[in-house]
Amino acid sequence: MSLKRASTLFVLATLALANATATAAGGGPSGRLRTSPLDGLWVAKVTRAQFRRAGASAAVAAKLYGNWSVRHEDGRYELRNHRTGSVTRGTFTVRGKVFRSVSTSGDYKSRTMVCTWSIYRNRLTLKPIRGRPSQFCDAPVWIRAG
Repeated sequence: MSLKRASTLFVLATLALANATATAAGGGPSGRLRTSPLDGLWVAKVTRAQFRRAGASAAVAAKLYGNWSVRHEDGRYELRNHRTGSVTRGTFTVRGKVFRSVSTSGDYKSRTMVCTWSIYRNRLTLKPIRGRPSQFCDAPVWIRAG
């Protein structure tokens, strides 16, 4: 086999692998790869009791409960409480099993959250790390919606 043909086959195989990876990662037909395992749309219904178990006061739980959605994409997120209409935007990083977010606008501006994360059967669970700001990260279990 000639070097030119081998190079062509290598490029075609690489493109096929990239397309398969994009589709498996939810990148869809555009071939766009997710930048983290958390990228996409997640939804959760969080009760007052769940916020209370996560350490929120009764007043805070009464303010925060409801249906939530968060979209993670390219290191940015938009968090929305559908009951109150509250929207918070910010940045996030994923390093190993540690998720870190910093809000940059909205009702919860300048808040930092550092938690561990796991995904099992399209359910995202966050757990606080002792001594790090968690912002009640363990109140909801997020379900992948897109």
